[in-house]
Amino acid sequence: MNRSGIRILQYSLLAVSAVVFIVCAVFLVKALVDYQRADDFYDDITLDTNSGESTPDEEIPERAFALMESYQSLKEQYPSIVGYINIPSVSISYPVVQGTDNEYYMTHLVSGEENKSGSIFLDFRVEPSPMLSKNLIVYGHNMNDKTMFHHIRDLFVEDTFRATQVEYICDDGVFIYDSLAICVTYTSDPYHAYRFYDDEEFAAFFAERAAMSRFAVDYTEVSNLITLVTCSNSATKPDQRFVYHGMLTKAYTDLGEMS
Repeated sequence: MNRSGIRILQYSLLAVSAVVFIVCAVFLVKALVDYQRADDFYDDITLDTNSGESTPDEEIPERAFALMESYQSLKEQYPSIVGYINIPSVSISYPVVQGTDNEYYMTHLVSGEENKSGSIFLDFRVEPSPMLSKNLIVYGHNMNDKTMFHHIRDLFVEDTFRATQVEYICDDGVFIYDSLAICVTYTSDPYHAYRFYDDEEFAAFFAERAAMSRFAVDYTEVSNLITLVTCSNSATKPDQRFVYHGMLTKAYTDLGEMS
């Protein structure tokens, strides 16, 4: 190849490289804009979880009333919300929605706006009531900007895991879950089971989940579960998941009429 041909080839490669760089830059900027838009949106609708002081002798803690009141106010703005999940130990605090499939809210905010951050959402097959659902399955992305369910990974720290309580607020009341299990698993694992023939079958499932945990937990009785699921973001294992199970330990359902 003569010098002219080499020069043309060099210019062509530079032009292609420039186009690739511009396209990548556009996608990066769009992703960053999406992240920021989602962050701003969820910051604006974060539940007030700090109000309501409680004392140990209260049959129904003042905090439960405060959480329920804040939840009902938020639901008036966004009727698609079916619950709210708050995990203070790992800074997870988001409204929960439920669609007609498990795809829509992977790419849409609670408002319905399309966004890669998506929403925290219930499996479309489960009853949205923690009283009726033996296994309340909740999904969320493991976002690179450390939002949504990214901090589930922090539950692999034993002290954090053992100290964690999950607060789930919904139409039925306020439900408190203690840690039962945290594990790395795969989509082929039946962590998302939601139908059980009888209490004996569910008890076996409960014990199986506890046995899979990174940290052993003693429990005195079998109770309804909340299951939190997010991707591990492993480039070589796209079907790998971080899964946390919480066991229901308290339920405040007789909260009366909220003002």
